Amino acid sequence: MRQLRLLRNLTLKDFEKYFGCDRTIISRIENGHIVYTSTYAEYFKNACKSLRLTNSELLVIRGILEQQDKLIPCFCRSHVLIVFKSTITCYLSVRCF
Repeated sequence: MRQLRLLRNLTLKDFEKYFGCDRTIISRIENGHIVYTSTYAEYFKNACKSLRLTNSELLVIRGILEQQDKLIPCFCRSHVLIVFKSTITCYLSVRCF
């Protein structure tokens, strides 16, 4: 989510309007302190739709996540990044087909 926020120059306060959760929850998810569940995945998909992300933006975010996944050894964060990648892949496939 952080990559999406930074790509669009959104603060946590700005992004909470699109995500549908309090900014403290978003921050905790981004930092790996809360498990990224299917509920949050739905919020993230809805935020992507609300922000009208292009496929190229989603591919950029996916590339960033793949690079970070190689650099971050923490299991919790790696797990969250894998779920983000699958969410983005799922969202891309819905948009492309």
